[in-house]
Amino acid sequence: MNPSGLRTLDPRPAGPKTLDPRLDGKHICICITGSVASVRAFDLARLLIKFGAKVTCVASSEALRFVAKESLEWATGNPVIDKITYKCEHLELAKCDAVVIAPASANTISKIALGIADTPVTLVAQSALTQTPAIIAPAMHRLLMNPIIKENLKKLEKLEKVTVIPSVKADGKEKLADVEEIADYAIRAVATKRLEGKRILIVGGAFREYIDDVRFISNGSSGRFSVALAKECFYQGADVTLVHGKTEVAAPKYVETMGIETTTELIGKIEEFAKGKCIILFPAALNDFSIVKKKDGKFDSTKRQPIELAPLPKAIKIAREANRTAKIIGFKAEVSSSVNAEKIKRLLENCDSLVWNDIGKHGFGSDETEIIIFAKSGKEIGKFAGMKDELAERIIDLVQ
Repeated sequence: MNPSGLRTLDPRPAGPKTLDPRLDGKHICICITGSVASVRAFDLARLLIKFGAKVTCVASSEALRFVAKESLEWATGNPVIDKITYKCEHLELAKCDAVVIAPASANTISKIALGIADTPVTLVAQSALTQTPAIIAPAMHRLLMNPIIKENLKKLEKLEKVTVIPSVKADGKEKLADVEEIADYAIRAVATKRLEGKRILIVGGAFREYIDDVRFISNGSSGRFSVALAKECFYQGADVTLVHGKTEVAAPKYVETMGIETTTELIGKIEEFAKGKCIILFPAALNDFSIVKKKDGKFDSTKRQPIELAPLPKAIKIAREANRTAKIIGFKAEVSSSVNAEKIKRLLENCDSLVWNDIGKHGFGSDETEIIIFAKSGKEIGKFAGMKDELAERIIDLVQ
């Protein structure tokens, strides 16, 4: 028995491998209500633990009709709180680092909004709302269209420490958000908000230039770095817009996105995108050339075809001219870690920092890479190798 009065189970000999210790030392309370989506609480708990968190589940009696108490205890290594005793467990849990109510039923949402505390879940929620970040992830069939439920959600959203995650609309129903997205909101809730209130533009992915109506010039960029950077900025409290070409990974729903196919189109719009942004990152694989004369239809593949290329304006230069106050971080993909000082100086003309991305070892599209970060002066300020998610954190830490 620990000093708080909450029973602790014996630790399991093996737990889920830590993905990224972002939640290391953090205590997350998952509150589970009556919904068939309750079964996903198991996966959510395991994912949060992979990020290093200690997890405690609080479940209503209706929730335990859908998910076994023993499964949740096994998943977390901690007892499930399904009733509040003389030990006042809700007071201790209200001091945790974040409360995640997932799934949140219409009934529970309305009770919390009205100040009712008649279940373990609503009692923990009422105790936590004024002192602990709370994340509410609704799940219901069509009740979310009910004006009363909508009004109750709006009431909760107005509270300083409450975040409501949009549900997923599918088959005419309001389904629970992906557990990965809920976990991201939990990370954001406990993170240091070094970018809070800042509007950030990220340009990423592979862009094309068409030589005929079918064929195009492009490169092997996967867009993984741009998505990793968008997530990192979100964690740190920023309002993120991702303008992207072709990507192999989808951006999370909480990131505003705009897909653009060609570098020429991007150049025509980058001035508009850059305005009003505090930070602009360019991990994009942009084309340096446009096709002077694109052929209508298709080239005859049995004949040699001359293709004339013309240099394109630099999008990063246009962004700088459109926004003189933004901090701009440029990226340069190379197949070598050998750095030319004059080239670095030239690349830094229109940006405040430069990330030299050495793809020689791992290639385009890999989850891993090696980077060197340069300050405006051309001085090297960091050299790192690892997963792109981890490197994104390094980049934001050094250049913000």
